Amino acid sequence: MNELVQKPWGSYEVLHEDARCKVKKLVVRPGHQLSYQFHYKRQEVWTVVQGTAEVIVGHDQSTIGVGTAVNIQYHVNHRLGNPSEDTELVVIEVQTGEYLGEDDIVRLADEYGRTGPTPATKLDASGVPAEEERDRQGQMRAYPLQDALD
Repeated sequence: MNELVQKPWGSYEVLHEDARCKVKKLVVRPGHQLSYQFHYKRQEVWTVVQGTAEVIVGHDQSTIGVGTAVNIQYHVNHRLGNPSEDTELVVIEVQTGEYLGEDDIVRLADEYGRTGPTPATKLDASGVPAEEERDRQGQMRAYPLQDALD
């Protein structure tokens, strides 16, 4: 049995993992949302399998239902939320990339107080990836939260 990881917004379970692919089942509690974030080394596809999701990807915000998939590229700000008052949101997340660790998350906004880079992310004083990170990963595309909501 796979370990169920509890988070402030709900839980996730890793269904499959190999060197370049990880598949998770995310369960988002009613009225909760994941942090507004991006990743340097992975891209993701979210597929809704139960409930309705509010998603932000880059500048686009939408509400999607069962059977709908959303593609999130490297370095693109994104957020997943459950607008329901009484139904859990269940999403299958497929991650692909050169590194799939939980420390490849830069949180830009988070209602649970978990903002900023994870320990593995090196940022300079202006809040962008440190010079060696930019050189290795290329220029990132990050959009302010307010722009994504307008």
